[in-house]
Amino acid sequence: MAAKTGKKGGRKNPTKHSAPGDKRRAWKKIGPVRHRFAVDCSGPAGDKIFDAEAFKKFLAQRIKVAGLSKPPGEANLEKHGLRIYLDPPAQIVVCAEGTHLSKRSLKYYTRKFLKANELRDWLRVVRKDQFSYELRYFNISSQEDEEENQEETTT
Repeated sequence: MAAKTGKKGGRKNPTKHSAPGDKRRAWKKIGPVRHRFAVDCSGPAGDKIFDAEAFKKFLAQRIKVAGLSKPPGEANLEKHGLRIYLDPPAQIVVCAEGTHLSKRSLKYYTRKFLKANELRDWLRVVRKDQFSYELRYFNISSQEDEEENQEETTT
């Protein structure tokens, strides 16, 4: 029998298929995921309103790792490649290696901590840069000044 040629049969073009060591498939072989996120709570912590150590413990208890909703503390987090530590100027840093942790989930846990400690009315979580958040006070004093000025002009 003769070899078939044409669109439906015959020999396939070997350049269209990638070899096992082909660079086009190298993106699938990238190493472990590495993220480093920070929450800057130096302002409220300096005013003795926010307890950074309690926030660190809260994160260690609440962050979901490897599908477990409640890991038993920092030892289990380290085993799965997640480290939470406190920098000297009251900045919580979360390093994730080999596990997926989004920056958005860190914001979620921060807001949850603020709500649990009844600080949500005074503090908000704001994006500082690409890899960090910052805790800031709501600007309440300027709103009160505007209300007082409006009352004075009406009377």
